[in-house]
Amino acid sequence: MPRPRKLQKSFEVQGKWARWTQYELVFNTPPAIFKAHTAKLQVYDPWKAFRENEGSRLKEPQPYVRLLNLAKQVRQHPGRELELALAWCNENGLLGILPAFADRLLFPPLIEESESGLGYRAVQVRYLRSGGNWRTESVECPWTRNRKDAVRDGHELDTLLPAPRVFGIRESYTKRNVSAQFFPLTGEIEAKFIPSGSPDAGSVFPSVPRPGSRAFLDVYGEPAWEITQWALAFERTVTEVSNGHGIREGTQRSLGFLADLASAASPTFSLTKKGRLQEVRVSAGLLASFALMALWDLEDGRRVHPCKNCGNYLVSKDPRAGYCSVKCRNTAQSRRYRTRKRTTSKGE
Repeated sequence: MPRPRKLQKSFEVQGKWARWTQYELVFNTPPAIFKAHTAKLQVYDPWKAFRENEGSRLKEPQPYVRLLNLAKQVRQHPGRELELALAWCNENGLLGILPAFADRLLFPPLIEESESGLGYRAVQVRYLRSGGNWRTESVECPWTRNRKDAVRDGHELDTLLPAPRVFGIRESYTKRNVSAQFFPLTGEIEAKFIPSGSPDAGSVFPSVPRPGSRAFLDVYGEPAWEITQWALAFERTVTEVSNGHGIREGTQRSLGFLADLASAASPTFSLTKKGRLQEVRVSAGLLASFALMALWDLEDGRRVHPCKNCGNYLVSKDPRAGYCSVKCRNTAQSRRYRTRKRTTSKGE
């Protein structure tokens, strides 16, 4: 049985994802989906099913089909977006929008006082993503004798000022005002003055933990409307590329959108336990993994189709494929049989 050409490469992806056993709605502005108080953290590998679907016939639906089906439900049931997004997260976990789509996170500069109390400086902590890995960078201004000068230096560091976030525009996700929406219990993060006598003196730390860490997952949430909007955008772009012909502008634009998401699962290098260097792909989030899976399927000749019975999506190389499961095929056959029987009875 032939194997998809990307199967071997899928084993190089480090794409495990964490989900809490239960989520709840935090009614911020806008409402966010956040872990429930008693929830426990589980780690699973969404790539497991993708790797097992190695033949021409899929053993089970591709993992990213779940996001396509969420979009279909949102379109069919307007007004139930919160309920649908919450149910989806309880099954799959959060999408990982911020870790996958933001390539850097900036925090308000700290104004630090020297031990002697005679000097001040501005320090800004940033997270920068390379592939799926995040690193911390600290930018420190020179010491000054005047606190007002340090505040001015801090304003110069903070070049990306808070502004409304625009869906799908990467720059707007890197601005530091995202904290109030993606960290619903933290609220808006503001600049901080650290006096010399403070327990925090001499230590510079980011306002939220590093993405991908357990501490990050403890405080991270996602606006419900963002989850549904990303699901709809994912559905639109995957179906456009799947059904597109030639080099139409819309198809090219959709392909660029998916490639941009998949870039958060780009190649990087790491050391094995024995100290050997190896090239791997580290996925920054579920959204990045889904985009890469879909692109590899499309490159391998698989296409996305709606089921003729229930409307859920299926993935197949066979253009004649019409049903997402044996159950749907049998239901459609039974319906056709009953229709023919009624037609025959009327004609007698």
